[in-house]
Amino acid sequence: MNLPCSHMLSIFTMFIQFHEPASDEISLVDDILPLFQFHPANHIRRIRSIQSHKYNQTFETFPCNTTNANHRVSTTRYFVSDVGDESYFFKTKAYGHMTTVYNPLRSFSVLEPVRPSGCARNVTATVETSSKQKRCFVAQNGGFFDTKSGHCLGNLVSDGKVVQTFDGILNANFGITKNGTIVTGYLSADEVNRLNFKQLVGGAIWLVRNGQSYVDESLKCESSETQTTGSLRTFVDVQSARTAIGHDSLGRVVLVNIEGQTRSRGVNLNQFAKLLIDELKLVNAINLDGGGSATLVLNGTLASYPSDHCKSDPQWRCARKVTTILCVHDLECEPTCVHGECDRGRCRCHDNFRGQRCEELFCRHHNCSNHGVCTPDGCICDPGWYRDDCTAPCGPEYFGVNCSQRCRCENNGSCDAKSGECSCLPGFLGTNCDRVCPVGSYGRDCASFCHCEESCHCDPATGVCVNVTEQISEEDSAMRVSQCIARKNGRKLDRGIEKTKSESFHWLALLCTTVGILALSLALNVFLILSHVRGVTEDCCATQQSSHGYLPLHNNEDRKTRSKNDKNATKLARRKPRKSTNQSSSKERNFEETALLSGRNFS
Repeated sequence: MNLPCSHMLSIFTMFIQFHEPASDEISLVDDILPLFQFHPANHIRRIRSIQSHKYNQTFETFPCNTTNANHRVSTTRYFVSDVGDESYFFKTKAYGHMTTVYNPLRSFSVLEPVRPSGCARNVTATVETSSKQKRCFVAQNGGFFDTKSGHCLGNLVSDGKVVQTFDGILNANFGITKNGTIVTGYLSADEVNRLNFKQLVGGAIWLVRNGQSYVDESLKCESSETQTTGSLRTFVDVQSARTAIGHDSLGRVVLVNIEGQTRSRGVNLNQFAKLLIDELKLVNAINLDGGGSATLVLNGTLASYPSDHCKSDPQWRCARKVTTILCVHDLECEPTCVHGECDRGRCRCHDNFRGQRCEELFCRHHNCSNHGVCTPDGCICDPGWYRDDCTAPCGPEYFGVNCSQRCRCENNGSCDAKSGECSCLPGFLGTNCDRVCPVGSYGRDCASFCHCEESCHCDPATGVCVNVTEQISEEDSAMRVSQCIARKNGRKLDRGIEKTKSESFHWLALLCTTVGILALSLALNVFLILSHVRGVTEDCCATQQSSHGYLPLHNNEDRKTRSKNDKNATKLARRKPRKSTNQSSSKERNFEETALLSGRNFS
């Protein structure tokens, strides 16, 4: 008969309140189950031959539940159940806790003692201490260990890391693969590596297989021919505190803790298997370390009644230091958060990051509003902008990075928000706009000159001519006026010099042009004269040649011929003229003379 859970929980809580020792108390490790050591078990082939023919393999698989409709990680209930014989007088009560994990693939872990590599260092610690490493909502002791050396026993995989495997030890195992499959049963070292486990813990005695008790078959499988079955049989039959892990028909992982004292309170493994099947409706389950190791911690506080006595005062009970623990924690984020914290399966990003994994650097308000650079520490604004998101420009009196520097512009000059450079109003100049335009100049940067006939003074901003006394004091009036007049005279002198230079240039250009024209005319006249003289000479030569029968001399033969002709002509001139008797004689002479002149002999 079951008692109301609320009533029993109140009694239990009151009892713990008065009798729970300090968490740093050390137990005597006095509630030890009958000596049971992990032993060299039968080969995997022999286990197949021992088990029923209806089983094709030495382990069972079941799909893991990955949904969480009620948005809760787990539920823990306290129960009181009748176990034992059907007779009223022989019934005993089983007091314990049952924790259901709704999404075990992401919220359940097998942890080493205190920290990763705890098993390699043979570290032991209370469940309460080891539960802090993942802030476990529910924590329960896990696999077996050597109480003297602290050495972890059995196959062990923690958060995807294979901590250890035992090829020669084939005891019951419970684990979850990375693809979300629950595996229960006997595994070799090769199968541990091949199945790609995310979590795996080793126990002793397969309690429930496919909804039926498997204690007797498991007792045969986990026995050795070299060891009598007496010690293992006693381990199965003795009444004590027990711990188990299994799963229900929905693929949810279930943790069970039964309180007790060896040989006086608690359950044996057959009673335990019957409770898991009939009351808790488990499909597969294995037995874990029990006795004084059986411990349950809820939200960092001891919630079970330990069976070990305290070393400091044996009248009190203390939790035993163990090795591995089973931890129910908040949903893990998949994939893992890069720059954030995982909260119920979702990444809560740190400041200035976003994305499913918090991997994207992003600052507020459109990523620094395009006026800065986003860094993990926030926006670094460009000069001239400030605020956390770089949305505000610097005020008129400030400039620089984060508008941290003060402007020094006077006379209402404006300050550049980036560089701090002053932009002066018309009529002022200087780095800080602290000087008025000199007398005789005005405007922006004092670049314009006053055009006042009777005075050098004009308004420095507008250039309007004003009275001297309205603008300058008596002390510097004479000096500034003299400077202005000197500048005016200097400008007039410059203009006169420029005008003179301009006029001189014009006269010089005119003179050069005239001389050029005269030279060109002279050259043309000389050319015409020479051409005329040459023509006359050629005409004279032509006439002379025609009257004397001269031919042009082109070579030495011509010169010789002409010399001979000249001699013949001389001879003819010396001859005395003879009277011609007749016309034929005259013709002969003329022909002869011609022949002589031409140098030809026609005789």
